[in-house]
Amino acid sequence: MMPVAPPDPAAASATSAPAAPSAGLALDADLSFKIGAVIVLAVLYLLFLNRFSFDLNGERYFVLSDDQMISMRYARNLATGLGPVWNPGERVEGFTNPLWTAYMALWHLVGVSPAKISLPILLTSAVILILNALTVYSIAAKLSPRSRPVPRVAMVLAGTYWSLVHWSLEGFEVGLTALLASTVALQAFVYEESQRTRQLVLIALCLIALGWTRVEMLAVAGIPVAYLMLTESSRSRLFTFVAFPVAASLALLFGARFWYFGEWLPNTYYLKLTGITLRDRTFMVSKKPGRRS
Repeated sequence: MMPVAPPDPAAASATSAPAAPSAGLALDADLSFKIGAVIVLAVLYLLFLNRFSFDLNGERYFVLSDDQMISMRYARNLATGLGPVWNPGERVEGFTNPLWTAYMALWHLVGVSPAKISLPILLTSAVILILNALTVYSIAAKLSPRSRPVPRVAMVLAGTYWSLVHWSLEGFEVGLTALLASTVALQAFVYEESQRTRQLVLIALCLIALGWTRVEMLAVAGIPVAYLMLTESSRSRLFTFVAFPVAASLALLFGARFWYFGEWLPNTYYLKLTGITLRDRTFMVSKKPGRRS
């Protein structure tokens, strides 16, 4: 009996493999949409940022909104060794975004010129807005896995939401807070599926960064964490990897503030709310302009 030669794997794979597309490797439709959306958003943001530049004596200057230029002055003094102060020797916390102000200080340390010092902050805000839109896309895809239009519409709405875009591209930290809160929500969905500790660590890091950026935003980003606390059986993991580290970081934040400034809260809190009763604070938003109680 004649021996039979074994089949050639290369030949078998060549006959069974599907033919390559004639146009080459085609991008996935969703990936193509995201790339296109990112390009469009980037162009729109850059056009918007042009409003915050001007020529002076032949040099192009970039600026932020007036409130953020206050943070920029604190950042400059911090970078030059004077500390986070408005005037040397006067320890008054006139900013409410410690992490964002510290980020500004990094660019002063790099040595960016005064004319261009605001440009990295503006560009960072644009990148953050794009990352937030992509994160919202992923959240929507989790909520509607069988619908292609839903995540696309969600990404477009997130990327073009005027209040978020306007304040972020003026140099405010709202884009960063939105990205951190969106990431917490996304990782909460992922954790439900995977039960991996990695997601809890990411949630904790985002919450810590959020607390050091705008502490009141923890009330928003804490909602997905509260949901996990109510629905998950392994609450001890949530306390170990999320609740305790975030609480420790907040204790450090308030402790450092009191040690350096002598106050538990930023100065703007006392300027805006001193003398206003809790009742008036609670119903302040519901009052119409010009109406007196």
